[in-house]
Amino acid sequence: MLHELLLALSGLSGDLFVSYPPEPEVATTFKIPPDFPFLHEAEKSSLERLAALGFYYRKLTNFLDKQRGRNENNESSETIETQNTPSGSFLHALSNAINEVLADFHKSIIESEIRILSKEDNMGGIVPISQLVSAFNEYYIILPHLNQLIIDIEQNPVKYFGCRILNLVIDKCDTGVPELREIMLKLLHACHEVMYKHIASWLVYGQLVDPFGEFFIKDKALKSNPTQIQEQFSRSRWHRRFILDESFIPNHISNNVSKSILFVGKAIATVRNSAKPYEKHSKFPDQLASLHLQYLLELSSRPIFHQIELENVVNIIRNNVAQWLWQVVLTGDKVVECLETFKNYFLLGQGDFTTSLIEQFEKLPTTRLSSTRVPLIKEQEMNSLLVRASVGTLAEKDLAFEKFRFKIPNASEQQSTNAISMCDDILVGVPLRLEYDIGWPLDLFVTSEDLSKYGDIFSFLISLRRAQFKLQKVWIHLATNVKMEKNYKFSKGGNNIMLMPWNVRTSMMFFVDCLWAHVQV
Repeated sequence: MLHELLLALSGLSGDLFVSYPPEPEVATTFKIPPDFPFLHEAEKSSLERLAALGFYYRKLTNFLDKQRGRNENNESSETIETQNTPSGSFLHALSNAINEVLADFHKSIIESEIRILSKEDNMGGIVPISQLVSAFNEYYIILPHLNQLIIDIEQNPVKYFGCRILNLVIDKCDTGVPELREIMLKLLHACHEVMYKHIASWLVYGQLVDPFGEFFIKDKALKSNPTQIQEQFSRSRWHRRFILDESFIPNHISNNVSKSILFVGKAIATVRNSAKPYEKHSKFPDQLASLHLQYLLELSSRPIFHQIELENVVNIIRNNVAQWLWQVVLTGDKVVECLETFKNYFLLGQGDFTTSLIEQFEKLPTTRLSSTRVPLIKEQEMNSLLVRASVGTLAEKDLAFEKFRFKIPNASEQQSTNAISMCDDILVGVPLRLEYDIGWPLDLFVTSEDLSKYGDIFSFLISLRRAQFKLQKVWIHLATNVKMEKNYKFSKGGNNIMLMPWNVRTSMMFFVDCLWAHVQV
């Protein structure tokens, strides 16, 4: 019986301890057959309680074998269910920590067998059940909770995948049982070590080493099929590539900390990928990188996670990177050139180009200008118009002008975003926006929302400037209407009728000129 019990504790069923309930149902424990004689109910209950530990041990070892890729085709049904559980670095780390607990349990089995065979601590060759119960006393609490842990993971594989598994383990740590809390803290520490490796790789080197997609920072460039969400981001490298997946952020890490982590890594990655090797400050200083790595390694080695410690370290790293970015971004001439470009075209600083552009719009056939928002005018035509407007102006030889283009948002884009302003459809009857392909280094801090606001300003200014242009044409038309002046008879009523268009035009021009002067201040 003792050998059968030791086998059952090792997760192996036999003649005395069999899986219960029997097939075809899924077994949940080991039990003694009801027809087994010579056992008191109290003895039977104690033995089955010990054997239940062996069943938990078997389920846990099967789960670990699955994570190691050692599952056999003839395994039991409860093991095959685990095949749908997604793998990953966090789950592997958790499995290794569970394996250490099971190793201690297996060691207790071996020690008990040695004591039985050597007849130590027995009474006349009889080994009391209470001795075995006492030897495995702590595991009556630990193994059932570990079993429930893997059940939660198997039943909710997506919910507890990657960084999300930290939420589950943290919940398991909230217990008043010291032995169980100690084990769960070890599991949590193993998962935190993986998280710190992801954070260190990202904060120190600007690299995402995440083959399973478990980290809360994602590289959208790895996705083969862009989604509608991706199209809402700026076309710049800074805003296009790396994003924060809030569904993967652990509950004990605040959004501010995660956003700071995203900012630091994006800065280092963007500078490394954008700057030329021979440019000054194109590489993050090695001394600072080593210092930041040391901070993170110290946090990773601590057995208990403290949110405030991570927040302080991330703030220190962010401040250092921000100071370095100040030197990289704002000490050169590129920023001034980019801002000068914005002024020339978004803010209509190039007067000759602005006049030429308005004249090109005036040449468009009025029959194609629709107020029904039906795109009678194609985007390619608008970009060709933009190029024609630059001919003979300073924009023709401006290399920065090549980064501008007109865009006509389609119906789905208009519904999914709020990027359409009240002035976008004044020029051609359909929403038309001026966009800029922003590059290094301005893409470090100019967001898609910023560019959208510049587009709104351009739409308003060009509409206002066009109104000025039309009012000037009205004045020319009235002033050159010689026939009207020759046939005019200065009568009391005729004088008022003749002055009405001039008065209306003058009032409108005064308002538009004042508004133009106001926005130029």
